[in-house]
Amino acid sequence: MLHRTSFLAGIAFFMTWGNLVLYGQISGRVFRDYNANGLRDSTAAYFEPGVPDVQVIITGALGNTMLSITNEQGHFEANPVDPAPYRVEFAHSLPFDFSAPAYVSDDGSGGAVQFIMEGTAFLSYGINYPADHCADASLLTPCYVMGDPLDTTSAFKEFDAFVKFPYSTGGKNFSGIVQSQHGGAAANLASLGTGSQIGSCWGVSVQRSTGKIYTSAALKRHAGIGPLSYGGLYQLDMLGNSAMPWIDLNSIGVPSGGFPDNAQRMLPVAIPPISTDSLAYSQIGKISYGGMDISDDDKTLYIVSLYTRKLYSVFIDVPGVVPGPEDVDSFDIPDPGCTHGTYRPWAVKVHRGVVYLGVVCDASHSGGSSSDLSAYVYAFHPSTATFEEVLRFPLDYPAFTNKFNFNPWIDVWNGDCPDGGDVFCQYPQPVLSDIDFDGDDVMVLGIMDRYSMQGGINQHDLDGHGIHTIISFGDILRARYDPATSTFALENNANDGFSETAGKNTGFGPGGGEYYFGDHAVSLAGLPVERESVNGAVALCPGYRTVATTCVDPFDQFTSGIIHLNNQSGDWDRRYVIIPKDFG
Repeated sequence: MLHRTSFLAGIAFFMTWGNLVLYGQISGRVFRDYNANGLRDSTAAYFEPGVPDVQVIITGALGNTMLSITNEQGHFEANPVDPAPYRVEFAHSLPFDFSAPAYVSDDGSGGAVQFIMEGTAFLSYGINYPADHCADASLLTPCYVMGDPLDTTSAFKEFDAFVKFPYSTGGKNFSGIVQSQHGGAAANLASLGTGSQIGSCWGVSVQRSTGKIYTSAALKRHAGIGPLSYGGLYQLDMLGNSAMPWIDLNSIGVPSGGFPDNAQRMLPVAIPPISTDSLAYSQIGKISYGGMDISDDDKTLYIVSLYTRKLYSVFIDVPGVVPGPEDVDSFDIPDPGCTHGTYRPWAVKVHRGVVYLGVVCDASHSGGSSSDLSAYVYAFHPSTATFEEVLRFPLDYPAFTNKFNFNPWIDVWNGDCPDGGDVFCQYPQPVLSDIDFDGDDVMVLGIMDRYSMQGGINQHDLDGHGIHTIISFGDILRARYDPATSTFALENNANDGFSETAGKNTGFGPGGGEYYFGDHAVSLAGLPVERESVNGAVALCPGYRTVATTCVDPFDQFTSGIIHLNNQSGDWDRRYVIIPKDFG
């Protein structure tokens, strides 16, 4: 495609001297070289997309310049009005982008400036955002250990509380889904931290330049907190050689809010790990920390305090140095003006130097209803310390397969859950818990069910009665960037503004359908179970065609693990069980 203004100027010049003469054709593509190998890779499992809107400036032997712009697939073409040789310059303007490594081959990537000695040529140019580099990727996730892992006599102190496994792990049947140590053939996970080392955590950040992992404390009912209590920030490494308490964030001005310790919560130390833990129920999403991410230069952690509802930046440098109060800044997350409720932040994502934050209105006040539930994404710009709203949407859509929806947050026992007996309970409450990006123009949102953090499997009610199992209902959504408004627009009836999936017209999801329709549980027989089982954490490895999301019942009931959802089809590609059915 040619830039019309420049091309017409060229015509005017040549028409002065006679007929227009064209010399061959220059074409090519600009692509995302996610794995930095200098080649554009495209397989069923891995795909490097083209980059649109890159300026291609072509200067011929007579000094005339032409401008071409890459299309949605990253392709360009031009018919020069000068003879060879040509200088071709690729000008891309997204922040933090760099040229990919050059590769000497017919289809390999050249540099940002390339030279052509003949009139016809096809050029390739790879670029990448360093944070997108995702070769040989691993997934990291905390696991919740029921009971008190800190007591010296605890049966749970050596249980896995933080694990790692390859991003490519998983399958479509028992053999591929279940770890080999549990009878399947899937890769076993690697333990990086135990319950006694870190306790219950949520936020995870990786300092890529050093391989250090940071994870922050979180309150979950029935699960014991770690040695640094509710202000804990822990440092681990990819090799599993160390998992250590790093700093109590309260000591440097990142408040977690006070709360009773494991013993005061009367968490058990012996199997079975059944408890009442009534104190935690009302405080889920209100104390300790939510999401956490790290800056593009690996030097600053961004953390949300659920207690103060503020964003904190904590400078840790490279390699990480234990921070002091002078390394901390705080920023007031905007109040969207909730009706019959309070705003509740959680999600944090750094993308191209901007910090994205997820907030919900909880509709928890008297008179609140599902129609008062809403979600917001704010973009925080560290250079100016300013926020801007980039997405808002209601949360009263029929979200689940039996066409019921999210409920206002509650701090008392769910009246629809009987006080006695052995029962299953459900009362989904939304938390916008995670954000990631599929390329630069699509945001993927993880919605966690707060109720899943207020309960567990085979646990007492708030009065210590009965045996109750909480059924978790979460969601995963897409939103596409609209350059006309500089904001994002939520998917509608399984259409994200560019692509549509088979999840349309189901009667549930925003607009009556859902883009990611494979986010359901699966029975041991491999049959779909009509329940949204995703649980709020999302991760994309650029180049791979899927988004990984945490879930319950990925394969049989009472299991926990990962579903990989295809970003093009919306269905699931593979599953992986992290916590088996018989986990303690």
